[in-house]
Amino acid sequence: MLVTILFVSFPVIKYYLPFFRRLNVTSAYEYLELRFNAPTRLMASALFIIFMVARMALVLYLPSLALTAVTGIDIYICIVLMAVVTTLYCTMGGVEAVVWGDVVQGIILVGGAIFSVIYLVNGTEGGVSGFLDIGMAADKFRLIDWSFDITTASFWVIILGGMANNLISYTSDQTVIQRYLTTKDERSAGHSILMNGVMSICISIAFFAIGAGLYTFFKTHPTELDYTMTKSDTIFPFFIMSQIAPGSRRFDDCSNLCRYDEYNLVKHQLGGYGFQY
Repeated sequence: MLVTILFVSFPVIKYYLPFFRRLNVTSAYEYLELRFNAPTRLMASALFIIFMVARMALVLYLPSLALTAVTGIDIYICIVLMAVVTTLYCTMGGVEAVVWGDVVQGIILVGGAIFSVIYLVNGTEGGVSGFLDIGMAADKFRLIDWSFDITTASFWVIILGGMANNLISYTSDQTVIQRYLTTKDERSAGHSILMNGVMSICISIAFFAIGAGLYTFFKTHPTELDYTMTKSDTIFPFFIMSQIAPGSRRFDDCSNLCRYDEYNLVKHQLGGYGFQY
């Protein structure tokens, strides 16, 4: 679904970006007051705050699961510790700290993804050729499902659903709009949106390759896999802990810590709304 970000980037840059920049607003919901009235803006802002408070719980909880698995620290301690640390530096640094946190997060996550792909391919018996042969035999490289079955993740479902979802995000979600309102001018904002669309495709391919690499790696090293695992989303953390050098486990810690930057952005938005009202 990330690949559809590039498709929606063009109408966003052409129409929505100039619109919001011209209004000179702090939040996307200020437009509702300009277009309709204050109660409409208040209602939309209240619904947004409720949704984001619930989202903050997930943003804290899910990375804490992986962090607990890597460090052994109790999950409740991880949640509280990360909440306190991120709240402090978000409060002290404002949106600038959040933006730079995004930069660090991007570098670590992309770098970690590339490193993981290289490690998985080299670790598969036969190297690149083994990775390709095993993956193709198991149909792991089929990128597109052209069927019209709406109950599966077919091409049409991903394109239509992804474009609708991302168009909503880039035109009304304050977590996205706030990002391109912080740039120095409209041109810079347009470049950042377009670059994000291009990078989303690269990131999608990288994580697709990680999934295929995990399959080929453990296919050729079946004794290395813990068959007591019941959830597929625990395989990658297990691979990091069991296969990559202990020093690289600290890298996984960093990538999980950086996921809390989204929590910072949400807090910054909620703080802004609380200040306004």
